[in-house]
Amino acid sequence: MAAKKKAANAKRPVNSGFEKERANLLVRLYSGDSVQDPVSWMSPVQGLLAVLQSFGKPLPKATADAWGKPVDELVAIGLANVKAQAEHRIEPKDAGGGRTITAVWGRNAYFASMVLRLDDFLGEAKLGAFVTVPFNGAILFHKITGLDSRHVITPLLQSSHHLMKGADPLSPELYWWHAGRLHHLPSKDHGNVISWTATAEFSKVVVDGK
Repeated sequence: MAAKKKAANAKRPVNSGFEKERANLLVRLYSGDSVQDPVSWMSPVQGLLAVLQSFGKPLPKATADAWGKPVDELVAIGLANVKAQAEHRIEPKDAGGGRTITAVWGRNAYFASMVLRLDDFLGEAKLGAFVTVPFNGAILFHKITGLDSRHVITPLLQSSHHLMKGADPLSPELYWWHAGRLHHLPSKDHGNVISWTATAEFSKVVVDGK
């Protein structure tokens, strides 16, 4: 009997619970820098939290721990599922001076997490892009072509802040997408003008061209 039981356990797939749940994993973004609840999450950049969800509820940390999968791997799976399900519409918006802001509109509360896969929309962009995520159904970005692209920051953030007045606001922050990830660029709204601070990495890539 013991031998039969041992043989049955040997045939049981490892992480069968994970394989069963895999297709249900999604990622939803929240504003903030930490989560107190025992759920599975990661912070891809200052001010944003990527929380794993299944069937509309946060995935318990204990469940992810039992699967033996790192959170970043689970988030990548969740993002792939969001992409497969998310309907979206791309709309260019005039930013003045011959510049354009690209707005990507989604139809569910998970769509903004696609900002963590911005290359899917951006295409080739050596210098990256300025990005905002005003609410969970939208991503705004401008592909950087040189230092002159900085002039799009004020209209980009003004548009983003206006959109945050609606339902489900997310983040007022300015981000720089480069080399497959988001970087925070500090900014401050002064009314008609928005000031921002270039980080050392941004200056190295965009200003110095290194």
